[in-house]
Amino acid sequence: VAGHKIALLAARGFRIPTLNELYWNPGGNLNLVPEDSYSVELGISGELSRNNHFSYELTGYRMWVDNWILWRPEGNFWAPENIKQVDVYGLEVSGALEHSVGKASFAWQGNYGFTRSINRTGLDEFDRSLGKQLSYTPVHKGGLTSTINLQTWSLLLGGVAIGKRYTTADNENSLPAYLLVNLRTAKTIN
Repeated sequence: VAGHKIALLAARGFRIPTLNELYWNPGGNLNLVPEDSYSVELGISGELSRNNHFSYELTGYRMWVDNWILWRPEGNFWAPENIKQVDVYGLEVSGALEHSVGKASFAWQGNYGFTRSINRTGLDEFDRSLGKQLSYTPVHKGGLTSTINLQTWSLLLGGVAIGKRYTTADNENSLPAYLLVNLRTAKTIN
């Protein structure tokens, strides 16, 4: 059995500032204006099943945002501000595979995301954030999980990787990439 589909989405978005963004003490900003955005998305997904079951999804997207609200450090506290224009584009890929070997069943799931969030408007001619990745938004992130089931026992091993995140608007300083690993075992008791 096989099935595939293609999806196309176009949308207009509008987001008003949250109460925290307006009134957080200290740091709230009563001068924030709503975000206004346009976005497009194209995706393909499908599944194949015979002895094994395989499913996948691939999505590319693009978003144009005016007045993006971003929290930034201001001395000893953080405060939100509007960035004039932000372009966001990326690709998300995910897949899953289920199969059996003898009495054991295996399930594999993986995903990867590539996201570029670029500041397109400088505050002045000396603004070094122009054309740079937004702070605390990783370009790369992904994960892989494997589950093995054998009679009443199961074992899960999973990992999530998050790429480098910039901590300054000019992308001069960053937090290192990291990997989280999870291991879980379980037994079903009737």
